[in-house]
Amino acid sequence: MNARLLRNTILTGLLAAWAGAAENTIRQIQVRALDGFSADTGDVLALIGTKAGDTLNVSRQDRDIRALIESQRFTAPSVVVEPLDPARPEEGVRLVYVVTRRHRFAGPAAIAGEDYFGRGKIEELLDLQDGAFIDEQVLAVKCDAVRREYLKRYFPQTEVKAVLEPTAPKSGLARVRVTIAEGPRLKPDEYVFEGNQALTDKELRKTFGEHPWWNPRGWFSTSPYSEEQLAKAQQDAREAYLEAGYLDAKIAPARLVPVPGNPRRASVVFEVQEGMQYRVAGVAIAGAKLFPESALRAVIPDLQPGAVAARSAIQAGAKALRDYYGARGYVDTQVRPNTVPDAADPARATIRFDIAEGPLVVVRNVLIRGNERTRDKVVRREIPVSPGQIMDEVRIARSENRLRNLGLFDQVRHYTESGTSEASTNRDLVFEVKEGRTGTFMIGGGYSSVDQLVGYLQLQQGNFDILNWPNFTGGGQKARLGLEIGSNHQTYEVSWTEPWFLDRPLALTVDLYRRANAYDQYDIVRLGGAVGVSYPVRIGSFGLKYTLEQITLDSLLTNVLYYADDNGAPDPSRPFRFADEPDSAVNSALEANWTYDTRDRLFVPTRGIQASIYGTVAGSMLGGDNDVYRAGAQFREWFPLWWRHILSLRGRVESVDAYGDTHVPIYDRIFLGGGRTIRGVRYRDMGSKVGDPVGTDFYSVGGNSMALVSAEYTVPLFEALRVAAFTDAGSVRPGSTDYDDMLDHYCWTAGMGLRIDIPGFPIRFDYAWPLEMDDDLTRTERFVFWVGFE
Repeated sequence: MNARLLRNTILTGLLAAWAGAAENTIRQIQVRALDGFSADTGDVLALIGTKAGDTLNVSRQDRDIRALIESQRFTAPSVVVEPLDPARPEEGVRLVYVVTRRHRFAGPAAIAGEDYFGRGKIEELLDLQDGAFIDEQVLAVKCDAVRREYLKRYFPQTEVKAVLEPTAPKSGLARVRVTIAEGPRLKPDEYVFEGNQALTDKELRKTFGEHPWWNPRGWFSTSPYSEEQLAKAQQDAREAYLEAGYLDAKIAPARLVPVPGNPRRASVVFEVQEGMQYRVAGVAIAGAKLFPESALRAVIPDLQPGAVAARSAIQAGAKALRDYYGARGYVDTQVRPNTVPDAADPARATIRFDIAEGPLVVVRNVLIRGNERTRDKVVRREIPVSPGQIMDEVRIARSENRLRNLGLFDQVRHYTESGTSEASTNRDLVFEVKEGRTGTFMIGGGYSSVDQLVGYLQLQQGNFDILNWPNFTGGGQKARLGLEIGSNHQTYEVSWTEPWFLDRPLALTVDLYRRANAYDQYDIVRLGGAVGVSYPVRIGSFGLKYTLEQITLDSLLTNVLYYADDNGAPDPSRPFRFADEPDSAVNSALEANWTYDTRDRLFVPTRGIQASIYGTVAGSMLGGDNDVYRAGAQFREWFPLWWRHILSLRGRVESVDAYGDTHVPIYDRIFLGGGRTIRGVRYRDMGSKVGDPVGTDFYSVGGNSMALVSAEYTVPLFEALRVAAFTDAGSVRPGSTDYDDMLDHYCWTAGMGLRIDIPGFPIRFDYAWPLEMDDDLTRTERFVFWVGFE
């Protein structure tokens, strides 16, 4: 290519690029007002961010429309793009914002037809303030609020209408006239299903939470009565039929039938057309070309021939197929399940999955939007998808869940964008977030059976950034300052966690604390700190933690005590003095741990596993005073049962011992008993006992090994209240390997409880009956109360 040809080629390209840019340049901005009562357009221009000379940008115009809507001054604003000169597109475009201004309310509202409620109540429900922007849409929402209040009082036929009446042309002011037709007051008498045979009325009522009068769950739930509630009840009942294989089942909308002889009550009647119950004749796949049918069939669960054709199983099969394609980049693939009745047996149907395969899509860019405070890297590091990779929908959905679980955002969603067309195989992957409140401040007080009076204060920031002065937010770190003061304990704590230390999934946690506890035999103060790291492994995570603390004992009992023998009497040959314990020691300890957590939520989980295995070594080898090692494991699993009932099982074992010529200090020994371990047994009262020479006062000195098992069954009464039945069993023995005789010395209790799940202030009441005690000296405490989650 010679120099002239190269120059002409470059010049032609530049002119083409300039012409393309010119066609998308905004030359004029106009406002077209459809209201007719104001010619001034300054209010619109002040709200939009687009200026003449800008390049046409869909996202920017979307923000302009959003700003107009959020101002509440306009009804359904829109924007139109017009060529400045249709004959010369290179001249650019004209942007026209089309708006209809809302009137301003000139009170008071004229109200007619109200009888049950007074005028003041109606005005309160309408919530119309002088000068507020109003239109027909706003008034419809206000009227609906009034009608909903009538529905709560059992007026199902109430109609509320509002008319907007301008006071004068071009004034922009309008009065409002509200007309109410209350209709008769009808309370629901019973919920009746007509035409149902496969499912009883009782079974169908349960689907929407209607229980007999004697069932406590019904005491704390609201029977459906509004149109929305009844529509949901109708759908819930139909879902029960679909799950039972009645795929053609139909339930008509509810109708109210007055009860004969009682004009103030009405039966709520649902008409049912059950249709035929289908069973699976087989599974067919149509439209699959990219993958062998055998591979696709292998991912479809729970659709064996002869099984009930439950809708959930059919939908699960469709989702499994979509995920199979989506995980391989074919994100536009559509899977539609259809039932094909068997010609020989109409009660059997082939479940056919019709697949419309999409193209292979590749990630062009990964974009983050909506994070105004949170740094981009905090979001991006939770997304294991990079440009150039296939658009793996399963991994993307997992990323969305990880972002949601960070606790930083109220909303998280993802979508794709293409610069040319929706069918493009190279698309931008966009994660859009809406930031939520991540800082909390709580202060309160309470009472528990262990700590007596308790007061607490907690300041927490879930999106902390230690380097972002002076705001200290946006880094995704966790910081907490806590203070808790009770009659028997005081705790001061500062904690900081960096979940991605050195830009790796290595969580670094630093704790500083002062914890003081007062027991019957002594007072103890722990002042120190800990540094820990944890790293995710294939299953769970592995962590190391180093603790350095000063331990101080005070107010120790000074008299000589004696270990109790098998008969519960002091043994003079085995003396014990609390005063022999060192009153001060440095604890330097290193812990290794493995944890596994699949709980569906941190507090009040309904399913999942929480497990850990840990081992600790402390003492002179690390510069400390107490040569002690500890090992243990704990496991807990939650099982969701019917009607939101939850069964949880727990197990724990632990041993502690000293090495060298030392013994295990009293504060490192293992204690059981109390609300968080064995309910029905006094706090820390299990294990070996020591008493005075006359055998009147005995104290527990714990042990060096323990085992604990527990089961709890909870039933929700309503959103924040649950009842529980439980049983606990456990043993504490003096030797670190004394597991063989635990079945001869154990405590077993059972009881009932109440759980009040108030956010920030959960309360637990338990009453337990001792069924077996490890010895005659262990004291019982049947009633247990405390504040806090497990």
